[in-house]
Amino acid sequence: MPVHGLPAGLAARPPTPDDAEVAAAVCRADELAGDGQAFTTAGDLRSDWQRPSIDLAADAVLVLDDQRIVGYADHSLGRAWVAVHPDAWGRGIGTALLAWTEAQARRHDRPRVGQTVGDGHTAAIALLEGHGYTPRWASWVFAIDLPARAPVDGDGPALPDGPALPDGMQLRPMVRPDEDAAVHRVIEDAFSEWPDREGGMSFEDWRAAHLDRDDVEVLVVVGPDGPVGAAVCLDEGAGEGWVEQLAVTRSHRGQGLGRALLHGAFDRFAERGCTTAGLSTDSRTGAQDLYLHVGMAVTQSCRRWARELD
Repeated sequence: MPVHGLPAGLAARPPTPDDAEVAAAVCRADELAGDGQAFTTAGDLRSDWQRPSIDLAADAVLVLDDQRIVGYADHSLGRAWVAVHPDAWGRGIGTALLAWTEAQARRHDRPRVGQTVGDGHTAAIALLEGHGYTPRWASWVFAIDLPARAPVDGDGPALPDGPALPDGMQLRPMVRPDEDAAVHRVIEDAFSEWPDREGGMSFEDWRAAHLDRDDVEVLVVVGPDGPVGAAVCLDEGAGEGWVEQLAVTRSHRGQGLGRALLHGAFDRFAERGCTTAGLSTDSRTGAQDLYLHVGMAVTQSCRRWARELD
C-alpha cells in the first residue's frame, strides 16, 4: 500500500530483511531523541518480520530521502509503530506514516489502531492528539542492576536458589520443541485476561517472533502436568537482559512462581555478563507490585494512544 502525503523528494518502499539494522537505528534515534531511552533492536524487527502472518511487502514500510532511510512504520493486529529519524522531524513524514497505519488497520478490518509512546515524547504525543488519538492505558519500563557473576562450569549454567517453589514444581530451561505449544498456551491464556487486548498471537506467529531468534532463552516452572509459568528472556547486547514475556497460569498464582522466574532470569543474565535487566508492563496486568517487590524500579513511563476508526 503506498504512503500518501509524503513531502516532495521522498520515496517509500517495503523493507527487506537486510534493512533491519538501519530501520532499528531509525527507531532507536526517534526513541532516544523523543524520550531519552532507546529499546528497539534489529533482532526485534527481524523476529517480528518473520512471523507467518506478516506480509513484509504490505505490512511495513520505509521512507527514504535520497536512499537514506529516515522513517519506518508497521501495522499488525491493530498495533502500529511509527518512527522518524530526528533529522527529518517536522517535514510531515510522521503524519503520512500515521495515515498509512490507519489505512492498514482498515484494510485488515480492525476497529481501532494504536501505538505506545513514551510520556516524554512530546512531538509524537502532539501528532497523535492532533489526529484524534486518546490515551487508553499506562505502561512502564522497569529495570534492575545485576551483580557480577562468574559463568558456571559444566554442561550448562545452574539456576539460582531463589524463592522456594511449591512441592512438585521445578524451575528450568524450556525443552524445545517438546514444550513450545504448552508454553504458548500458558502465555496466551494469561495475556487473554487483559481487558481491551487488541488480539492474540497464533502459535506459529509466537514461535517465529519469540523463539526462533538467536538471543532468546525461555525459563519455565513445570509441575506434574507440564509448564505452569514461563519467562521469555532476551540477551539484548550491550550488557542488558530483557524479560520479553512473563506469565503464570491463573490456577498457580500467589505461590511465588513469578518471583522465581524473575530471579531465574536475572541470574541467567548475570551469568552472561549483563549488568542490567529490564521489562515492560502496563496498567491492565496488575503486575507492578511484583516487579517492585523483586527490586526493580520504573525507568520510563509510557501510554497507549489509540483511535476508533470510521
